[in-house]
Amino acid sequence: MIRRSCVSLVVVLVLCGLFNLPGQAQPMIDGTDREIWVPTTTITGTIGDAQGAASVVVVVNGREYAADIDGTSFTAEIDLESGINTVSAVVYQSNGALQQGNTIQLDLRLPDLPKAALDIEVEQGQVTLYNKSEPSVVSGAALVKHEYKPR
Repeated sequence: MIRRSCVSLVVVLVLCGLFNLPGQAQPMIDGTDREIWVPTTTITGTIGDAQGAASVVVVVNGREYAADIDGTSFTAEIDLESGINTVSAVVYQSNGALQQGNTIQLDLRLPDLPKAALDIEVEQGQVTLYNKSEPSVVSGAALVKHEYKPR
């Protein structure tokens, strides 16, 4: 009975991603679901058995980002979209197999809007407007229309 319980416990731990059998390189992204306020961030994580790992890819909403591997750790710079971003990691093993890791959700709270701004210069009764608008830091979308009206 004790042997069966131990086997059951190991099976549960493996299925939950809390324990890796030898030769498995299952990736685990560090952290949990969270809000984030920058459009580019670094994802870090660990690999169960890095010896068989040929590469690690971090997947964000279907887009793949190559990760750097250092021992049993990996890091990847990723770009986020406004709103919920689903982030997971996949290890491609040297034997051709792949291991999917945990999934987290990052909620980019920064709106995808350009910044409208201008400078005003008044010299000898002449008003000059200078466009100081900036593109969106999320997507790079520029302000498409400037309209000025006297009051």
